[in-house]
Amino acid sequence: MRRASLLVRSVLCVGFGSGCMPPLQVHGARKDPSEPQQAGTTEPDDIPLYRTTMPKRPYVELGVVVGYGGKPEDLPDEMRRQAAAMGGDAVIQVEGGGYGVLGTVIAYEAE
Repeated sequence: MRRASLLVRSVLCVGFGSGCMPPLQVHGARKDPSEPQQAGTTEPDDIPLYRTTMPKRPYVELGVVVGYGGKPEDLPDEMRRQAAAMGGDAVIQVEGGGYGVLGTVIAYEAE
C-alpha cells in the first residue's frame, strides 16, 4: 500500500508539475550598489540572452541575475524582466538550465 501511495504521488507530481516544484525565484544584484540605478529604457521582451557569444557593442556590467524554481520555460522571461528592472540592455554569459540559471546583466555604453 505504501508503495502504491508513493507511485500515485509521483504520477500527480509529474502530471501537475508546478505543485511539486519550488516557486519561481529571480533575483538581481547590482555590481556596485552605490551607483545610481539608471531607469531602464529597454523593454523586457527586447533584452537578448547571450550564452556563448558576446555583443559587439561596448558595455558595462551592472550585476548578476539568478533564477531558479518554477517551470524551466519561465526562467528566460523572468531573467529579462529582472534585467530590465536593473536598467540592463542584455544578459550575457547565461549558464545553467533546467531549474536554475545565472547571467551577467549589462548596459551598452553610449555611442
